[in-house]
Amino acid sequence: MAEESQNGTPTVNSCVMEVNGTASHILYIGCSVTSEGFKTVSRSSCGLIDKVIVVIPGNPGCADFYRSFVESLHEKSDCIPVVAISHSFHHYQTLSSSWKSKLFQADVFNLQQQVQHKVDFINQFFTENTEVILIGHSIGGYVCLKLLQHYGRCRRTNSDIAENSETEAERQNQRLVCYDRNLVHGYLMMPTFERMKVSPRGQQMLPVIQHLRYLVLFLHFLFTSLVPKFWFLTLIGWFKTASQVEFVRQGVDTIYRTRCLCNFLYMASDELETVKALDKQLIQDSISKTTFYYTPGDGWAPAHYGEELRDRMGSEGVKVIIGQEGFAHQFLDQDSESAAEMILKWCKADEVL
Repeated sequence: MAEESQNGTPTVNSCVMEVNGTASHILYIGCSVTSEGFKTVSRSSCGLIDKVIVVIPGNPGCADFYRSFVESLHEKSDCIPVVAISHSFHHYQTLSSSWKSKLFQADVFNLQQQVQHKVDFINQFFTENTEVILIGHSIGGYVCLKLLQHYGRCRRTNSDIAENSETEAERQNQRLVCYDRNLVHGYLMMPTFERMKVSPRGQQMLPVIQHLRYLVLFLHFLFTSLVPKFWFLTLIGWFKTASQVEFVRQGVDTIYRTRCLCNFLYMASDELETVKALDKQLIQDSISKTTFYYTPGDGWAPAHYGEELRDRMGSEGVKVIIGQEGFAHQFLDQDSESAAEMILKWCKADEVL
């Protein structure tokens, strides 16, 4: 169910739902959620929502870090429902408590499994009549591109089936090939869909992610065994601003767990091996439905990647924006409101809102 604050304004809600058998953490505002999907919360209407903004996180993929961003998107979009879904097993509430999962690290997904998880989520919670606006941050941008490609191909496949089938019964039987879902546009914030390993931050993090991962996990386990969460936040407060401390506080239950950190690092390692050369077909398959945003100084998605993308796609007409707003790659702690305003301006210019 949706909740409201004491002054009657909507609040960001959190729940754990099954997505194709996988416990999944979801944030939502401006709607309610059941096993049948997301529904309106208006007193005059209780049907399924017809338009929604879906936020796909980066890595760490805990949607709690996007709480302020989700709230700003809802508030500044004339109260369009907004949903953010954590990556599988990146939120502490979705970790299995069974000893087998703990011992054998069964609850861990690679990048391709995370993509499939989002496909399953959209199939399960939205109908083909729901207009879905995607916002992907960092590796979430890669996931959005994969989603747009997948559903674009589904629509073409089902269209071919409809044209070539002689009877309605044949069409209905064959439509099981692909679900139809209406993904109208994807806004990719500092997207990492090419050359991750050779990016400035990729080169810096490669030794930690691929060679020192188990040492990092051991030190993290040792640290969290000795230092309570309260003192952990106090220590952060000595080095960070108030807004940064509040940002960490939102997801502290997740980053405090070594099993979650293990999943972050495992997915990061897979990203470095998977996201290599530019896949031009991936861009072409959704080129009219994507906006790419880069900022100077970003270590994961350097601005020159965006300039080169524009040049390499040539006359295809890719929409690349090199922003001068000064957003950091991790813009969520201080610039979530400004980023939300900027994206919603694009949405209105593209007539998707």
